[in-house]
Amino acid sequence: MQLISPGKVLLLLSMAVMSTACVTSSQRITGNSNAHAVSELRDWQARGRVGVSTEVQSGSGGFSWQQTAGISEIQIHGPVGVGALSLLMDESGVKLLGSDGTYLNADAALMEMQSDLGASLPITLLRYWMLGVEAPGEYHWLSPARNLLEQAGWQISYEEWVRRGELRLPARIQLVNGTTRILLVVQSWDLSA
Repeated sequence: MQLISPGKVLLLLSMAVMSTACVTSSQRITGNSNAHAVSELRDWQARGRVGVSTEVQSGSGGFSWQQTAGISEIQIHGPVGVGALSLLMDESGVKLLGSDGTYLNADAALMEMQSDLGASLPITLLRYWMLGVEAPGEYHWLSPARNLLEQAGWQISYEEWVRRGELRLPARIQLVNGTTRILLVVQSWDLSA
């Protein structure tokens, strides 16, 4: 089994976390007053950009996230030299697939990613954070408008929101843990996925 390089792990999982870029002609709003309705979404797709910065490295790229019930499929398109990677998360765990079709050792990749980031990234919580809601477990909203969440050692800041029908969804998300910063900009949401 082939191991993924630290740079690829960092890019892959950071992109899985969130996305950053510009939002296509949507009304920008603040806060998530419809958190309950959003948390009930089972099937959705998001596309966008992600940027990651640590004390020793930084990078950016694009992502596509397809959520179908409890299965997350994330496609990562990185800068030159990184290529494309796929991440599949379901109840059985995490699987990484390289651009050459080779499955990668997910446990080793996650440990490598934690070492690169200097912080443990709780990837199972990401699908909730993408929607602008807290994941199951301990959490604390640091603002009454539900724009700043603290969970699992991370501060998740929802900097911009867009409206999709009756729902408000994040357009720009920043995750911070110590000196590690991940910025996600969602360029498009598809709730009919």
